[in-house]
Amino acid sequence: MLVMVAVPHLDLVGSQLVMELRATLAKQGIALQVAEARDAICDALKRAGGERTIDFSTAKLSLSEAIAAVSGAGVTARSRTTDRQDLRPARASSPDYPAAS
Repeated sequence: MLVMVAVPHLDLVGSQLVMELRATLAKQGIALQVAEARDAICDALKRAGGERTIDFSTAKLSLSEAIAAVSGAGVTARSRTTDRQDLRPARASSPDYPAAS
């Protein structure tokens, strides 16, 4: 599952990189699925040929919803909230970023 929540746009080179990743995973029998992707990201991947090769059925779902859709499990509102919190990048403590209190 490729979570694209933090990706605001994808250029041709980035799209090609994702397509290469898809091809590498396909050789291992793994289907690439996208989650939490903006419309612009999906459009860029489709223009790069992903429409025929990437499963976009989970693209607009949260990570927990996408995993549940793939595995067939149910998702609760609590798991969606927890999932979003887990996606926040952790900041290291440094002079520029003091530890959170």
